[in-house]
Amino acid sequence: MKQGILYIIIASLLVTLFLGSTTAGATSIQAVTENASKPASFFWEEDFSAALPSGTYFITASDGSGLVDNGSFKLTEDVSLEHGRIFLRAPALMNQFIATYRVNLGSKDGTGADGIAFIFCPVYNYSPDVGGTLDATCPGGYMVALDTFEENESFPDYIYIAHDSFANRLNIVESPIDLEDGAWHDVAVYFDQGSITVMLDGNAVISEFAIPGYTPFLGYFGFGAATGMYSNDQRVDDIQVQVPRFWEEDFSTVLPSNSYFISASDGSGLVDNGSFKLTEDVSLEHGRIFLRAHALMNQFIATYRVNLGSKDWTGADGIAFIFCPVYNYPAETGGSFDAICPGGYMVALDTMEYYDSYPDFIHIAHDSYANILHSVQAPINLEDGAWHDVAVYFDQGIITVMLDGNAVISGFAIPGYVPFQGYFGFSAATGMYSNEQRVDDLQIQLDIQKIFMPVVTR
Repeated sequence: MKQGILYIIIASLLVTLFLGSTTAGATSIQAVTENASKPASFFWEEDFSAALPSGTYFITASDGSGLVDNGSFKLTEDVSLEHGRIFLRAPALMNQFIATYRVNLGSKDGTGADGIAFIFCPVYNYSPDVGGTLDATCPGGYMVALDTFEENESFPDYIYIAHDSFANRLNIVESPIDLEDGAWHDVAVYFDQGSITVMLDGNAVISEFAIPGYTPFLGYFGFGAATGMYSNDQRVDDIQVQVPRFWEEDFSTVLPSNSYFISASDGSGLVDNGSFKLTEDVSLEHGRIFLRAHALMNQFIATYRVNLGSKDWTGADGIAFIFCPVYNYPAETGGSFDAICPGGYMVALDTMEYYDSYPDFIHIAHDSYANILHSVQAPINLEDGAWHDVAVYFDQGIITVMLDGNAVISGFAIPGYVPFQGYFGFSAATGMYSNEQRVDDLQIQLDIQKIFMPVVTR
């Protein structure tokens, strides 16, 4: 069901939205690409051409709705008093984004209803509702609603922006077209720090509306729809949501000059077969890579993949994700993970095992591995030779760690945390026991208005 969705518009607005312009007292954000034709990566991209991956989405709906059907997502059937909702379970900082999608609101005009909402909200599991709510009554959230309820045959459709629920409309305009014509319509939402523009079929219907008192928050993207006594088959398709990323690296090519600080033993600390080798399977090695760009360590989301080798109880020592005021601290081997960074914090995957049945651990530590603030046993063997997905969600000192899609540390509050200017990096080390240890597919997202140095993205 893929179609060319406003790519020219997106390209021009991306320049304005994500690159911005230099203003007094601020440093412009620079996106340096090696290949201008390289396609953009998306935080959420879904065309509903196949079964949805397990655990990726939150879906709640009436029977017969809320499902993939004929290459699109059916939010509601043409049945009275139905509701349907789909949310991506991955959180994002709701500060800047571009969302494009297609909707089909059915073919019943005067007797069709009620519409579809694009939602960004702190939660996704709020109570379902039908009718004019569009199943979008989300506390603390916002919606861009296409409202098709018509009091009579000549009553127009509407497009509005609302907060908390449909009843709190912040901005409303009459739709320039009949939305219930049985056709697919392209929608694009451009959001920049509370300023919102909505495009319908390539034309701006709401232009740079400033949401009063908007404050960025960590939340989720989704879609909702509902029917009342009037109804329509209502669908969404070809979803693409793009958010700015501070650091994105897949190690598919040579690293750009001067973007990184790398310190490592010989044979380690290098791009190798499409990932970054932090250590070889050699005793007493260390390896470290930091992005040289400075950021405020207040709110961020970091996702990455790690491979900690295949030697189990004779393998060691692990990999740490680090955020620290400096990156050029002295190198160390063994259980230090090469992460003894004064004033810094680490999320460490610790694979040192003292005997065959000894478990792996996941730690949060401050300054060094010796000052562990919180520790949990890993639910799996980390040294199985496989790649594992890690996500770290950090919000003003509160940290959640996900491993392969499951929360292993949930909402741990770092005692007395104070935000600081610092750097993001990864490190690993071996002692007498060793493993080849690698990191790949790094993505870090944060409020880019708090970046104090130009960013190199690839």
